[in-house]
Amino acid sequence: MNYRRITLRFAVVVALFLTLGAFVSGPFHQPYETRSPDYAIAHESTEAFDELLNGTNLDTDDPVEISDLSPETQRAFYELKAQPVESRYGGHSGWQHTDIDVCFRGMLVCDEYAERPDFRTTESYAPAADGPSISGSVVTHDGELYVAVEVLPSWDVSALLYMVTIVPFAAYGLFIVGFAYYRGESNPLLSLGSTGYGVPLVIWPYIMIYSGIDTNPIGFTVAGLALGIGCWITVWATD
Repeated sequence: MNYRRITLRFAVVVALFLTLGAFVSGPFHQPYETRSPDYAIAHESTEAFDELLNGTNLDTDDPVEISDLSPETQRAFYELKAQPVESRYGGHSGWQHTDIDVCFRGMLVCDEYAERPDFRTTESYAPAADGPSISGSVVTHDGELYVAVEVLPSWDVSALLYMVTIVPFAAYGLFIVGFAYYRGESNPLLSLGSTGYGVPLVIWPYIMIYSGIDTNPIGFTVAGLALGIGCWITVWATD
């Protein structure tokens, strides 16, 4: 039996999926977007509602009916409506806010929001000189008015996070292919073990979804690479 051919094919497949997986999932190889907007609503009876209307050109004469929006947007509205009232965005009372996780577009399975809620926001509003810019719209539900806002983070480090993810994944992929090529015949079990270690790294976003863990796989990847290189050096030294 040609152990080298078997281990090399397995290693190439896993290495390819490791690299591709880092591209089609979110930064840190996790299932959710890292730069999703912050969402909140405020009822027409609140200070927050009045403040937003006073600071923008939003018009209450032609509000957007919640039932006309996408299912995910309606879901977000009802989830927001169930939250307690608090002060946000310049300290004005009346906001109802919750964290919304949006699945990265490359995910095959999603346990949170499949797409970003879209309240058709149009007007920008800055409650503080050094604060975030808020986009808002007026919506209506059961005959009552609300303002719905989206707040994007003022920073975006997605590109850096991608590099932090892709580099160790690609390095581990190169390692298992190289080990299978040079040692697959003489050490097939060690080669298969190193490659098999990469399989859960490939499907890590789905492990996070179904297991509930909230840990990125970068540390496991670096640890596996260090352990694998150590094994390779040991094997080479004992030949």
